[in-house]
Amino acid sequence: MSSGSTAPVLMGSTAPVMEGSALAGPVRDASERSTARRLPLADYFAILSIVVVVVVVSIPRLRGFAVRENELDAIHMLRALAMQPAPGGHEQAGNDLAQLVARDPALQRRLEDIECLGDGRLRRHGYLFDMTMLRPGEPMLRAWPWNHGQTGRGAFVWTPQRGLLGTTNVDGRFSGPENPPAPADIGARWARIPERR
Repeated sequence: MSSGSTAPVLMGSTAPVMEGSALAGPVRDASERSTARRLPLADYFAILSIVVVVVVVSIPRLRGFAVRENELDAIHMLRALAMQPAPGGHEQAGNDLAQLVARDPALQRRLEDIECLGDGRLRRHGYLFDMTMLRPGEPMLRAWPWNHGQTGRGAFVWTPQRGLLGTTNVDGRFSGPENPPAPADIGARWARIPERR
């Protein structure tokens, strides 16, 4: 090898790439692609803004969907409870639905996630359930939200003579353990709920 010749550049070598050499073009292209892949700060803020808008719009819709699902579950549970024979002495037992569910393993499996409260009421998917008397001889099953607006909105009742009735409960009057629909509340604002819902 003569003293005027240049040593070949090996792949993986740490030798600098000389301007005008055969590798200078690919190295420059890779550097430009790397720079082009970096987004300006304004683009990051734009993407972040879009994500925030999507989240802000989606959360209320998801909450509304969950509330609606809880209402439908309450309707289905009232129908399932209505098909069970009333426990003996139900006029004296009052609202002891826990006893009704406890003696029927098939009903327990069908209505999973039931929480039995100390007063004989049940709680499931954001709704409270109990049994009382609409009037002597006419038992009434009730379902109303645990927390109006958060776990449900509508309130529902079932009686053998009237079937399934519901109200939109717009004012949140029926909400929480202390505020079930009373027999005197069942009136013109309560509409019959069709069988398929």
